[in-house]
Amino acid sequence: MSTDSRNGPIRTRDLRHLTGSRLTNRGYTRLHHGLWVRDNVRIDAWARAEALMELYPGATLTGWLAATLYGHNFPPRTFADDVVAPGRRIERPGVAGWQYRIPHEHIQVLTSGRSPDIRIATPEWVLFDIARREPRVEAICALDASTTMGVLPIGRLPALVQGMRGVRGRRIVLDRLVEVDTDAESPWETRTRLFLLENDLTGFVLQYWVPGFRYRLDIAWPELRVAVEYDGGGHRTKKQQADDEIRRNRLRAAGWYIEVVTATSLIRTPGEILAHVRAALRSRGYDGVSA
Repeated sequence: MSTDSRNGPIRTRDLRHLTGSRLTNRGYTRLHHGLWVRDNVRIDAWARAEALMELYPGATLTGWLAATLYGHNFPPRTFADDVVAPGRRIERPGVAGWQYRIPHEHIQVLTSGRSPDIRIATPEWVLFDIARREPRVEAICALDASTTMGVLPIGRLPALVQGMRGVRGRRIVLDRLVEVDTDAESPWETRTRLFLLENDLTGFVLQYWVPGFRYRLDIAWPELRVAVEYDGGGHRTKKQQADDEIRRNRLRAAGWYIEVVTATSLIRTPGEILAHVRAALRSRGYDGVSA
């Protein structure tokens, strides 16, 4: 391989022939320990995947890096790059090495057009790995939003898990699949939904179109006209705030109670949210809510 003929990853030992002993400020950026790319290369999921194929030929990508390559829109801000390499111990900062074997029918190849082929687990296997390794809430958030990878992976996941008796994490994934609702439109909407369920508020549904209006509520209890709406960053512009207020005032005039939550309020003041929603439900005759 000629390290000077492409923009792919370059090992330290090869780079020294081009730059001498100093490797910084010479037009290259370190991607992983022992691996570099040119400064003009955008370090995205593809670049990270190419680097791993350079470091570990024959290995297979899985986890969040693979999910991102498949188009998952809501990966964590930071995550380790998961690599499956049976019989090979991997210890490198930023890389999580696994030594189990992925069934051959769940390995496929992607071609970026600028590097060796990228071996990657199938989308449903990627979701299985994420679901069994991430904490419960994060795993359900990932599964709820997995339709951004296409509708088939999450649809194929139950059958895959059912057929893997004896595989570590199988029971965990089955339990988490029961809690999945792919109508959620963001991880924080999922967190809001789970927060309500964990407090025995089980009458809410997602993405409810209000009869007589062209409005859709994030989370609603239709019979009692109680709604909980999550406002993320897209609701902070002046225009969106004005549109939201008009919409919510019209719905309130039609008899709806609307509790607006944000990431900050869900983290800092969940008790207040819960008290407000419970009070609204009680005021509408629901007797299953404790004081």
